[in-house]
Amino acid sequence: KTIFGLIGDIYITIGGGPGVSQEASAAHMRGAAVVPWMRTGGASCGMFNFPNSALQKSPFATRAQWSLLASMTADVEDSTKALVTIVQACIRREQITEIEHGAPSRRPAGSLPSTPLLSQ
Repeated sequence: KTIFGLIGDIYITIGGGPGVSQEASAAHMRGAAVVPWMRTGGASCGMFNFPNSALQKSPFATRAQWSLLASMTADVEDSTKALVTIVQACIRREQITEIEHGAPSRRPAGSLPSTPLLSQ
């Protein structure tokens, strides 16, 4: 379980307990994108020492999109669309970074960044 926080490029957290918090912390510390679906509670809303900085608005989200991830009253479909849009922006960032830096990809050519879904 410890390895999950070390292998992905983009992490989506849904609810979760101490394990999700630990994995998200490891991912966030090494610069991976962590997108917490805060409305699902648990680690994803800050419990279990979830990294506070990962709860702050991502540079790949608008304020409205980030608010939809946390809102308990927003329509689930709107919240889901916001989550997908944020993840798509993170994927584009990963692809642009690889092109700009000429860094050899850790992934097979043409594949997308890995996106573990962390929940318990």
